[in-house]
Amino acid sequence: MTRKDWGTLSVIIVLLSLAVWSVSGPTTPTQTSSLSSGVRPVYYGPDGAEVAAPSAISSSSSRWFVGGTLHDKTVRAWRKASHRNRLATSADFLAGLMIKSEYILLSMSELKEAATVLEICISEASEPQIPKIPGHRDMKVTEFAAACIFLIGKNL
Repeated sequence: MTRKDWGTLSVIIVLLSLAVWSVSGPTTPTQTSSLSSGVRPVYYGPDGAEVAAPSAISSSSSRWFVGGTLHDKTVRAWRKASHRNRLATSADFLAGLMIKSEYILLSMSELKEAATVLEICISEASEPQIPKIPGHRDMKVTEFAAACIFLIGKNL
């Protein structure tokens, strides 16, 4: 990587960290711990009341993880894609991570919770008004996914 690439990556990480911490609404976990320990994230709505977890909110499709096609696409394509495609792609990123590391989820519902958090992070970080990096819409989704996974880590 060149010095310019490292500078761009540093800016992305800062912007993503701001996006991760500024996410609000019913899908923002405010208390998390290792999902494998049996403790579930607690989610709060804008009014401060506890709400259902994302997997409970959107469990209408039993095959939610099928159809992710954004693995090698740009942020521009991510922004235009359906929520289902973004969620399935996020699940694919996490499944690949689970295979290659010690990051383990015990169930599909836990994978869906983590994929939902990752999808929100990538979507929030790639909003047009957040990045002030020239050409950010042509950056790869994998760059945003890697930064989100790095920032959120085991809290996914």
